[in-house]
Order: sequence, then structure tokens, then C-alpha cells
Amino acid sequence: AIASLTTGQVAGLSTGQLSSLISSQVQQLGSADIKALSTSQVVNGLGSAGIAALTSSQVAQLGTADLSALNTAEVQALGSAGIGQLTSSQVQSLTSTALNALTTSQLATLSVNLLTSAQVSGLSTGQLSSLISSQVQQLGSADIKALSTSQVVNGLGSAGIKALTSSQVAQLGTADL
Repeated sequence: AIASLTTGQVAGLSTGQLSSLISSQVQQLGSADIKALSTSQVVNGLGSAGIAALTSSQVAQLGTADLSALNTAEVQALGSAGIGQLTSSQVQSLTSTALNALTTSQLATLSVNLLTSAQVSGLSTGQLSSLISSQVQQLGSADIKALSTSQVVNGLGSAGIKALTSSQVAQLGTADL
């Protein structure tokens, strides 16, 4: 029955109505339906359970305002596949709290070159240590410069430092070496 609703009808659903949808109903919402939902409907209506039910292609339809309003449980509910679908503007809309909520499996699906330098510098040492070589090599010069000594030594660690390109190594401060 959800699939038969028009986009306008979906946009008119209350947060209470949206929160009562089961996973299979959430997955019947089309791209236009997801785009038509307000931030309040996404955060307060779908909530963590509804967000967890979204397919990766539905996650890709969430607006930057929706993503910036998510709490840590909702960010984790996006799942690894959902995080992997995010565009540059979507990734850059994530708050530092949201980024810190990313699990290592979610971070593994993220193209780190989509992050701003400020976002990179906000990653925990645990998150930095989970980056694979190809992700470390995606970090730009400004990203490397933005990392603290602790993030370089304890976050990137030996494996991450070995993965750095020569131009990235040139961006390290003397305290980082």
C-alpha cells in the first residue's frame, strides 16, 4: 500500500505515521519519496529503525540537512553500504559527532577524499588506524597537515605511515616524524 502513495502523499505523512512503518514498507519508498521527506520526518519519523531499513540507494537520496541532523545511533543505522553511497556534499554535511560515530566497517566503505581537512582532523586515532593503505593515500596535503602528532603516531601508526606517498610525507611536521 505504501508503494501506491504519491510523493505528495508520502510527504504529507506525520512523523507518527512514518515511525509506524515496518522495514519492508520503508524499503518501498521511492527516490522521490525520500527526497520529499523533511528533515523532521527523517529524524523524528523514520528514526534509527526506519533509517536502518533504508536501502543504500535510498540513503543516497537523503539531503545534506537530513544527514547533518542525524544523531550517532542514526548515523550508525545508515550501515556500511549506505555510507559508501554518500556523495561529497553529503559526507561534508556530517557533523564531527556523526563522523566520530562511524564504525570501522562504515569508515572502510567511505572515500576519505570526500572529507574536508577539518573532518579528517576530527577523526579519532582508532578511526585513523582502521584506514587501509588506499584510503590513507587518498588524504590530501591539507588533510595530512591538519593531523595532530598523536593522530599521525597513534592513529595512522606504522602501517598508515608506510602507506603515505612521498608528497604526503613532505607534509608531516618534524614532531610527527
